[in-house]
Amino acid sequence: RVGREVASAQPPPPPAELPRELSMEDLQQFGHRYGEADSLLEALDSGSTALVKGSWLLKHAESGGVLPRRQDMPAEGLWDARELRGARIATRKMVRNVPIVALSYCWATPPHPDPDGEQLQRLKTVLKLILQNCKDLAVFLDFCSLFQKPFDDDAQQKAFGEGLRNVNLWYTHQLTWVWRLTRVPQGVKPYDQRGWPFFEQCVAGLVKDADMVLDIGVEGQEACKHYQQLEAMCTAGRGPPLVPRLFNSHLSSKAFTNNADHSFVENKYLQTFTEVMASADELIYSSLAWGAEEMHHVVAVLPWCKNLQHLYLAGNRITDVSELASALASNQMLKTLSLGNNEIADISGFGRALVSCKAMETLKLHNNKISDIGVFTRSLAKNTTLASLRLQDNSFSDAQRQGLERAWVARGGDPEQLFL
Repeated sequence: RVGREVASAQPPPPPAELPRELSMEDLQQFGHRYGEADSLLEALDSGSTALVKGSWLLKHAESGGVLPRRQDMPAEGLWDARELRGARIATRKMVRNVPIVALSYCWATPPHPDPDGEQLQRLKTVLKLILQNCKDLAVFLDFCSLFQKPFDDDAQQKAFGEGLRNVNLWYTHQLTWVWRLTRVPQGVKPYDQRGWPFFEQCVAGLVKDADMVLDIGVEGQEACKHYQQLEAMCTAGRGPPLVPRLFNSHLSSKAFTNNADHSFVENKYLQTFTEVMASADELIYSSLAWGAEEMHHVVAVLPWCKNLQHLYLAGNRITDVSELASALASNQMLKTLSLGNNEIADISGFGRALVSCKAMETLKLHNNKISDIGVFTRSLAKNTTLASLRLQDNSFSDAQRQGLERAWVARGGDPEQLFL
């Protein structure tokens, strides 16, 4: 993306990989940065980044205009940081208040991302529907939000560098929406072959609620009459989190207008992934139709998760949890594991993992295909922390059910917290 790439001709030195052992202060700082509304407002205070008013974008599109550079934006089109502080931006529902949206799209040409206004017209359709539900929107749109070349002075160039360093925040933060404009103008390299959009898509999928990432490039949205229809049509789902090594491997096949951006994006992903995963206390990856391949990626990221206490994987297509069970055997933080409504048959590995798990309190394995709980039952006696267990709607025998009930009571478990 040229609006960012032009500043990367002299990229910052690559950040050293963050240490494996992080302090509680580090974790709290990262948790605030990617989870609290205040961090979004703080990123606007210096003026290096500005958010565009959705209402202004809609009017500009309706008038047939094209996007102006940040330094050419009219004042009435940008949110004042103080003005946003008075609005409610911390919302996971696209209703009322002033949701913050980060636009992920492809630049059509090096000088201008959308010289013919074609992508702005596609955005207009979405804005019309969403502004029926919201007071307004605050949109991060790089060409309008960050100062662009040619800079008017050194201050603008410096501000651009600062804004670029914070660019990951708008796509990663748990309280921002991400709109992926995946339909590109004719002759433009496709969205899924571009480096910056790939980065934006990957960081948006780390900890954000899945329904807060919309693919607004899908065909047929013009027929939607209200926002709820649009959301149902455009909810994009997401792939599994990628450890930095795998991200870099995929990135090597993506296109950048400025090749210097390749190393910049690699380092920015490493920083973002490390900070986000280290500080996350819960990961919600439910109802995403994930199977064996995605589970492999989930297990790969667990060593990066220094503060993870709750992992939700219910409602997928998971069949094999042996790799996950092995990883959990050395985990001393996880309190909740939800794997209900999958296709799991063998949980003997979980039984062995329970022996060494010192924090697990809630385990949900209901509505799977579990037919043998013998190993699990025998291991249960050696675990002292599990307080709630859901195994109903499986296919093990009545004799095994009774054996588990006896083992649960013998270890002092509350019968009302055992669901068989």
